[in-house]
Amino acid sequence: MKNREDYICINELEFSFDPTMSLKMAISKLFMQAKLRQKAGPFAKYLFGAVLQNRFPKEKILNERYNTSVNNKGYLSDFKLGDTVFHVSATPNFNVMENCKQNVNNGYRVFLIVPEESVIGARQNAELEMPNKIAVESLESYVANNLEFLSGFDKNKLVSVFRRLLELYNSRVESIDPDKSLLIKIPRALE
Repeated sequence: MKNREDYICINELEFSFDPTMSLKMAISKLFMQAKLRQKAGPFAKYLFGAVLQNRFPKEKILNERYNTSVNNKGYLSDFKLGDTVFHVSATPNFNVMENCKQNVNNGYRVFLIVPEESVIGARQNAELEMPNKIAVESLESYVANNLEFLSGFDKNKLVSVFRRLLELYNSRVESIDPDKSLLIKIPRALE
């Protein structure tokens, strides 16, 4: 093995995009590819970071390698904007919920971003642990809704907005993670 990058070099995530299809379904297809490669966690975190950076370009959005976000920043989450923290988890578990609870107790507003398939269970757990304090949202819906709002619900503008998000995602991944299989190949329909 020459170096770590040679070892990890695998094909990019690929998907076909049709501007008439549900944007949520396009995001879901990408997530499922990452999940099949056992990379759902990093994919979700990096995509959500790109969404925040795209939506709030003047804010400094944290960009750290996957599994390095819970540290001594003064809050336990993946991202923070204002008085709100965002936990992004492909597999919400006890530790994630404990971090959410600690952030609520420290005065933060808390969002837990999970895959669509985990929303119901995560919401039930959040309500049991901290009733009415943790907003649980689907990654796929959150990303799709942000893109729709930024494009003004215009499918012609959506193409450039979606492309910009994917380019931002790739840039963020390339700057911090040697695993190039997390990169997304820009579909021809977005060129």
